[in-house]
Amino acid sequence: MLLRVAQILARVLRNFSYGYLVVVVGIYLDQLGLTPIEVGAVLTASAAGSAALTIGWSLLADRIGRRRSIRVLSLLMVAGGLTFVITSDPWLLALAAFAGSLSVAGTDTGTFVTVDQSMLPQVSADHRRTSTFALQNMFATLAVAVGSLAAGAVPLLARIGLQGPDAYRPLFVLFAIVGLASFSLFLRLSPAVELVPTTVRPSGSRLGLGGSSGLIGLLVALNVIDSLAGGLMVQSIVAYWFYLVWRLDASTLALLFFWMNVLSALSMLAAGAIARRIGLFNTTYPRGCSACSCRSRPRRGSRWRSGSFGTPSDSRTSRYVSRMSWGSSRPRSAARRLDIRRSPATWLAW
Repeated sequence: MLLRVAQILARVLRNFSYGYLVVVVGIYLDQLGLTPIEVGAVLTASAAGSAALTIGWSLLADRIGRRRSIRVLSLLMVAGGLTFVITSDPWLLALAAFAGSLSVAGTDTGTFVTVDQSMLPQVSADHRRTSTFALQNMFATLAVAVGSLAAGAVPLLARIGLQGPDAYRPLFVLFAIVGLASFSLFLRLSPAVELVPTTVRPSGSRLGLGGSSGLIGLLVALNVIDSLAGGLMVQSIVAYWFYLVWRLDASTLALLFFWMNVLSALSMLAAGAIARRIGLFNTTYPRGCSACSCRSRPRRGSRWRSGSFGTPSDSRTSRYVSRMSWGSSRPRSAARRLDIRRSPATWLAW
């Protein structure tokens, strides 16, 4: 019981920091003087690092120990947060984003989850495993919501004299502190979370999957397709887009992402009970269908067409909107007529 509480609390703390980080990281990099291309490169480095480290630690964690692995990840989180505080060099920031467990998706979806989800089933009863995961995910998503709301502290920090990027640096210091707190919680883990040694190796697979290789391959393929679409709508990119194009401040974005994550957390509340009734796959499938319906093209004359809002007057923002929409040779009037829901990225996400 105490082991589960320690793991869930560590994930809640991490997701709290990811919640406000996804709102402010793009704005903070912009305040440091990075161009939108450089901001995108740093965020891309974070996503690439999450993928690369996930593969690496999935192969190494059981060899060097799960507890040791997740403690090292916590220390990398501390180093990443402090690097963002002390430097404005794009290369160092990209390196910190790559190795520092800096989530750009707004939730704990990277290296930590790889090790964490391998430990949780070993301290949970078989008949309560789905409910335990659902409970952990619900609390984690609520923590993201609260963390998103905490991004609204930036205007308060500005009122006490912190200006420009200095108003955002305390949040990255807090990110490093959360890494230290996670490290201290993981010090309490017992050997029960480690891989149980066995002399029996399933035949027919070098990865030890045995007869489950086909099913696992199908699940991996489905997850790849889902992640490809989700990668086009990464929360940190969406938050930065709102700031860059519509000039929304951190407090407005904090409120927007707070309610978005609250609704997401509420949807997980009944996940365990529904999965027991209709099965895991049938519980997951409608989510993709609802996402498709929400991304469908609006009717002609809809007020959600970008032309009804106009193009921001900021010259730098207008220049990048025009280039991203049509290329540098197109006039700004064409960018005004662009229906953002008909862009190639949106159709690929659909």
